[in-house]
Amino acid sequence: MKRKNDKIRYAPAIADLKGCASGKSGFKGCTLCENACMHDAITRSGDNITFDEISCTGCGACASACPLSLFRMEENIYYKMDSILGSLDHVPEKTAHKILMFTCEHNRHLLDAKGPKKIKYPAVLPLFVPDLAGISETHILRAFDLGADGVIISGCDECTGQFSKVTSGLARQILDEFNLGGRLSIIKNIKNTKSLARSIESFCEQITPSPLRMFEPVVLKNVSNRQILIELISSLAAKTGIVPHTVIENATMPFADISISSSCTVCGACTSMCTAGALGRDEGSISYMYGNCIACGLCEQACPEKALTMKRVLDMKKLIDNSQSTIFRSEQQECASCRKPYMTRAAFERISCSFIENVRDDIGPKEQIELIRNQTELLTYCENCRPARAIMRMEVLS
Repeated sequence: MKRKNDKIRYAPAIADLKGCASGKSGFKGCTLCENACMHDAITRSGDNITFDEISCTGCGACASACPLSLFRMEENIYYKMDSILGSLDHVPEKTAHKILMFTCEHNRHLLDAKGPKKIKYPAVLPLFVPDLAGISETHILRAFDLGADGVIISGCDECTGQFSKVTSGLARQILDEFNLGGRLSIIKNIKNTKSLARSIESFCEQITPSPLRMFEPVVLKNVSNRQILIELISSLAAKTGIVPHTVIENATMPFADISISSSCTVCGACTSMCTAGALGRDEGSISYMYGNCIACGLCEQACPEKALTMKRVLDMKKLIDNSQSTIFRSEQQECASCRKPYMTRAAFERISCSFIENVRDDIGPKEQIELIRNQTELLTYCENCRPARAIMRMEVLS
């Protein structure tokens, strides 16, 4: 839904959709940006999404939602945060609050009315954004990493209403993990400056100086939203000395765990579908990085053996230990001649079974059994030794 009589437009998002997990090979994957866009700028066409700059209002919802940061905005919110919060490093720790307020441009008139109406409320640091839909959990966490004592989200009714419940839910969950709960306030349904002032004052009365003020903020690299999230959670864990432990099953957030059964042939279908760098294949094994997975589900849909299962779960501890781990290793079939491992045992069994399933029906039972036996025997040799073995068998039969 677009704002009525709204003349404010902002620069459209910059989209580079290479590596997008929206879909592949007929399978539908990630829908995060589609669901976030309220202005029909992002639509699906087959496997892929398409982006229309003309329809884009520059709200930033897509950039906030995409874990891979395939959408970027002209305005750098992180830079503005660094400038606003960093400029108060000289403030004595016990005398002043550092409260950052994300607010939309449509709400500026309420703040501007403070002076003429002589309305007083505790000092907050306003950071104006085109739309609150563009604020992600990483922006909120970054504010605390920069030493903010509290964060307020407040804007016009439409902006506040569109502010993602997933974003606020994840941010609150993470803050609770590090004993920083209660430092985030979402102020809704504000009609005038007086009511806004009362809400700000009520929030500030509960806030004490943050224990993170004494630490230097982590240096963020120019990477994806997901990698920034991992960096910030790791930074909070290091600064507070708290190891997060919460596990949320059936999470609506884009996190998932992967399990693989013994029927896996390590064919590589799952790894070829993964654009987030969560899955890898090497020498008969599948590796996994939990923090990289965005729960698009392409790997699960593509597995021909139905051996891979994706379970949506948010595991806070795994996010700070984003190391690569082997989640499946197949027994290797060795060549009957040179003894070189050349195929996974599961793949060998799968192909052997296919000989029976696809047996020729134009020959007799005895010939069928002999054909299956010969095919299976040849399969026990690697691709280098198999031709020689086949020629030898032909010479014996002749």
